[in-house]
Amino acid sequence: MLRWNRIRFLGEALVVLALLAAANVFWTVPHLSPVVEGITLRPFDMRLGRYDADDARMYLRALGPEGISFYRNVQLTLDLFLPAAIFTAAALAARAFYARPIRRAVICLAIAAAGADYLENAALAHLLEMGPAELTSGIVDPASVLTRIKLVLYLLTALALLPGALLSAGEAFDKWRQS
Repeated sequence: MLRWNRIRFLGEALVVLALLAAANVFWTVPHLSPVVEGITLRPFDMRLGRYDADDARMYLRALGPEGISFYRNVQLTLDLFLPAAIFTAAALAARAFYARPIRRAVICLAIAAAGADYLENAALAHLLEMGPAELTSGIVDPASVLTRIKLVLYLLTALALLPGALLSAGEAFDKWRQS
């Protein structure tokens, strides 16, 4: 029964995470993805590669004041909840799938990823506040580094959860098949 409760809570956390991610992917990201000379520019916190002050200036100019305001007031507000939802889902998955030593390691990875995400959000808030005219590499580079750290830590967390998820799914399938 205890394991079922863990799976149920994980399912509920995944529903919340899916709703937040859907709002992000289908609402804010398209609004924050201007097209410049045929190239779609992605929001800072969605970029897989490094971005520098020139990239940031170009992006903020393409967004304009209304887009910058949307990023600051909507995207960063949504991003207050998304890291917590990702952490909660990862922690509940680790609790459902793994014994204590592995569980703790996965939860530590998830904490580090959420922490990097919140630090990145603070750096992006400062970057957006400065606007394109006042950006320097001293403002942009830390945000860029935090974006990459965040993405790597979230990837490592997901990869750490994958074996447990596959084993649990296999066990559930075997039980279903035997019944």
